[in-house]
Amino acid sequence: MFKSPLTHFFVIAAVVYAGMIGLRESEMTFAGDAEVVILARAELLRVHKANEGNPSRVKLVASIDALVDKELLFREGLKLGLASNDALIIDRMVKNIEYVSEQQVAQSRGALAKDDANINGTNINGANIDEGNLRAFFEEAKSLKLFENDPVIHRRVIQLAEQHVRRDKIIGKPQESDLRAYVTDNSADFMLPRRWSFEQVYLDPSRHPDRFPEVLNRTSKQLANPTLDAKTLGDVTVLPRNVVLATGKKLKQQFGLAFVDAVVKAPLNKWVGPFNSSFGSHFVRVNYVRERQVAELSDVYNRAFLGWLEEQKKNVYHDRMTQIRKNYRVSVEGFDTVAAKDFTQYWLDANVIN
Repeated sequence: MFKSPLTHFFVIAAVVYAGMIGLRESEMTFAGDAEVVILARAELLRVHKANEGNPSRVKLVASIDALVDKELLFREGLKLGLASNDALIIDRMVKNIEYVSEQQVAQSRGALAKDDANINGTNINGANIDEGNLRAFFEEAKSLKLFENDPVIHRRVIQLAEQHVRRDKIIGKPQESDLRAYVTDNSADFMLPRRWSFEQVYLDPSRHPDRFPEVLNRTSKQLANPTLDAKTLGDVTVLPRNVVLATGKKLKQQFGLAFVDAVVKAPLNKWVGPFNSSFGSHFVRVNYVRERQVAELSDVYNRAFLGWLEEQKKNVYHDRMTQIRKNYRVSVEGFDTVAAKDFTQYWLDANVIN
């Protein structure tokens, strides 16, 4: 019935694939110049189920968009012939053929051996295939949906197509104004934390075991005298007397949460306390508070540059996918066929779940 030995080979493969994993649920037909990708309703319902309990539709929209885009990328990958040069896909196809019975494999090898084939060392089940037959090899595979029916090959084609779409475009070096704008637009990612500068007088309870409350009271009164030099008060310690621009995180690590809470609530330029920490007791005078602010570009240049570059790559990918979507329409059994770019909104408006 089939004259081409390659056809014999792939018919066997198609039977094996169908028996192993069944057919994928998305298909492709044509409507005018636009290809129509037919998605299985079951795949879409799985996306809905995965997003159950999420009140925001943002993730659901992104998930449906991603499902559609993967199918479009798969078709683009086949059009571009990306599978025909990929060793992983060739190897996968060959390994799947090995599930055929020894007799079927022998028949396939025998038929292929008659082709006088020889292609740069490419070998399929013991039979070399020349460059011309390799093209026929993959055309037969496409016509029998072998790329679609094997999930590993299907994922690999999508991966190759995505790499192709994302391939580097000469973006160029950003101007300083570009990076400043990026930092401003993404200010939440470049915020510097609130910081405190303060003086402290430290008292060690172990040095005053019998009269520590008395020492605390006397020190408090002495600090209330503005003419007294605070540096003459307190116990000797390795702790800094002056803390400069410390973040709440750093203070918490060094003194504990209770101390941080006290510093946060302390008024400016006034001695308050005592506050306890794991070291002992502290009187504190906050001199300066620097509120949260966006970092200067010079302080975050490398991070801003990498973020800007990634954003440009995402924009390139988005633009290319927008162009690809124009060539496709999407359909689900029992529903209208709509342009790929409009499918997600159409599907959500159909209120399928409810």
